[in-house]
Amino acid sequence: MDIKQITEQAFQLPASARELLAEALVESLDNEESFELSAAWREEIEKRCAELDAGLSQLIPAEQVLAKLRSHYK
Repeated sequence: MDIKQITEQAFQLPASARELLAEALVESLDNEESFELSAAWREEIEKRCAELDAGLSQLIPAEQVLAKLRSHYK
């Protein structure tokens, strides 16, 4: 089966199944390290993830951040 056939079959799935499939595919790419992270960056990433897990910080949607920036610089 080639990529075209796989894609055509994937488009036949319900939206919720396509969403799960897309998420699984993107996550599979995240596991492939195509570049080397420095020890300092690795440490920073681990620190930020721990802060999120502990509830010490929160994620803000990009749309919200960009909207705030746009309104600030008008």
